[in-house]
Amino acid sequence: MFEKGYITRRDIVVIVLLLAVSFAFFAAWALGHSRSGRQIRIEQRGVLLGIYDLDKDQVIPVRDADGNVINQVTVAGGQAHMTEANCHDQLCVKQGRISKVGQSIVCLPNRVVITVISGEKNALDSVVK
Repeated sequence: MFEKGYITRRDIVVIVLLLAVSFAFFAAWALGHSRSGRQIRIEQRGVLLGIYDLDKDQVIPVRDADGNVINQVTVAGGQAHMTEANCHDQLCVKQGRISKVGQSIVCLPNRVVITVISGEKNALDSVVK
């Protein structure tokens, strides 16, 4: 099986070690890259209400023009979710938690959109052709 001029056992060991080290570095990079600097962007009727860090646990009220709370967004454990809404269908509350860049929660009756964005300064938000 291991004839002269072919791959030896030592070559196989070196290849396996290189693959293991490469995978370990990639996994560490991917975990650190996907978790750091994420934020949520909250808009109401197309107007930006604010950008909040997903790393900081907080409760964010969304108010209407009269100052009444119409939605409540809770950020906890690196995830965001709509915990309260004054609309009758409660679909935005049922959408669950979001934490990955690009995920959104939408409350159509109140026209509120929450989107997870990358907080990195050089990150692309979108590509336009």
